[in-house]
Amino acid sequence: MFELDLAPVVAFKERVLNEEGAVPSCERAVLAADLREDWGAALREAGFDPAARTAWLVEGLLIYLETEQADTLLSALTGLSAPGSRLSLSEGHAPGRMIAENGADQRFQALTELWRGGLGEPATDWLTRHGWQVTVHGKDELEQAYGRPGLDIGAQGFLVAERGGLD
Repeated sequence: MFELDLAPVVAFKERVLNEEGAVPSCERAVLAADLREDWGAALREAGFDPAARTAWLVEGLLIYLETEQADTLLSALTGLSAPGSRLSLSEGHAPGRMIAENGADQRFQALTELWRGGLGEPATDWLTRHGWQVTVHGKDELEQAYGRPGLDIGAQGFLVAERGGLD
């Protein structure tokens, strides 16, 4: 498993995992990386094989990126994905709607101030155009399947996409 995140986030996660005595049940490589920059080379240097099928998890990230950054991230991820690879990512409400619904709520203000807009289009459209077959799992469906109500701060559901042949 390869885990990529900003250096301060990696440091925080590692501290918490160490304090809890958590031990991974698989081989885990942690890379400090800014996903707005070229992270693919560092991933390959750490042993990632782009010819092998891969499972990606991009949860709650795209909204914090400008449209061009989100497009670049997903393009890089697509380029590193062999046919049969899978991608899971959260699908949320449009930022304008969330801000209108929760803008006065102090709990959401700091969060919404960090939002940059994301892809600027539905992720299903982008992914389909770039050779992924997308399945959408709605928030209600997932909550019921896992027997857990969720906190509604914008997630509508989860997309699971499988990489088809190269385009």
